[in-house]
Amino acid sequence: MRIILFTGKGGVGKTTVSAATALRAAELGYKTLVISTDPAHSLADSLDFPLDSKPVKISKNLSAQEIDTQKELEENWGMIQEHAISFLEARGVNNVVAEETAIIPGLEELFGLIEIKEYCDKKSYQVLVIDSAPTSSALRLLSFPDIMSWWVKNIFNIQRKGGKVVRPLRSFLPLPDSSVIKTAASVYEKVDGLKEILTKKGKTTVRLVVNPEKMVIKEAQKTYTYLNLFELPVDAVLVNKIIPDKVNDPYFSKWKEAQKRHLTLIKESFEPLPILKFNLADSELIGQRSLIEFSKKIYGSRDPVEVFFKEPPLGFARRKGDFILKVKLPFAEQKNVDLLQRGDELIIRVGSYKRSIALPHSLVGHSPREAKFEKDYLNVYFGDEGRDEKRRKR
Repeated sequence: MRIILFTGKGGVGKTTVSAATALRAAELGYKTLVISTDPAHSLADSLDFPLDSKPVKISKNLSAQEIDTQKELEENWGMIQEHAISFLEARGVNNVVAEETAIIPGLEELFGLIEIKEYCDKKSYQVLVIDSAPTSSALRLLSFPDIMSWWVKNIFNIQRKGGKVVRPLRSFLPLPDSSVIKTAASVYEKVDGLKEILTKKGKTTVRLVVNPEKMVIKEAQKTYTYLNLFELPVDAVLVNKIIPDKVNDPYFSKWKEAQKRHLTLIKESFEPLPILKFNLADSELIGQRSLIEFSKKIYGSRDPVEVFFKEPPLGFARRKGDFILKVKLPFAEQKNVDLLQRGDELIIRVGSYKRSIALPHSLVGHSPREAKFEKDYLNVYFGDEGRDEKRRKR
């Protein structure tokens, strides 16, 4: 199944582009489902068609869905949330504050995405087009599998591993029982399976939707960095709302000058990614007919389902006896990158985001001896110090 995920700053036209792409794919004969995971749904308004929390058939090859993220949250997180609230209240936290604190930011959008895994398992559709939440929420989703893994391994394992040690604490501190642990493990499995789907090479790609505006571009640059960090391949940048050359009204002259500069910045920032540019529409893009016409302006004669760019964001190489981990981190600065090795994992922190990368067996025992940027890549060089030390101990 081909998955295309659109993300971008709120207001750039992400939903319109998602709907247009889905309609074009369906027109070309692909059995397509377009999904909105944004809690502030506008997909039904864009298509001018009533939608539900389950897929609604719109045409022969197209269905659409606005996922009820609150319902998904309650079904998947309810039991864990109840335990977290009890734990916080036992520590003197106000009930209302405890309820809010027990929900990790981004969970609503995350559990909305979990349905994608079910569609992939059932192979119900050939193409899934995802109108995701705005950038900040989408980015939080990427680190959740690592966070959930930590919870399962460290917090919810207290009950299983602590046994007699933690039993006396039950009188004043609520600990997770087997049902909570089981639920947490189930959530982790679902999320981990989703992560595998979203990072599947040649099947899933992200497309960044931007406008030629400085703030939008800066946010897209950060998004591109973090998407590469979490191995979500980006295959195109779509530039929306360009003021056409034929607009000669003096009122727009400064806007046009600014857009010209920003279009150059977009080119310098994102090449060699394909950059698809299209003008600001002369009327509101509502309904299937106008969206299909718009899709032709976006893609021309290209098949929107095609993977437009295939360079992997992460890989391992060997050069002159050195093992090298190559992580594509465009726009990142070396001073903002931290590395930590913990067993067979390498943790990379870029700003406020971190990623845990499982090292291949051939690198277990090797220690990172140097890390440096070469073009857009952070190259981590591994030496033999750790392995040599182990050999000496033998």
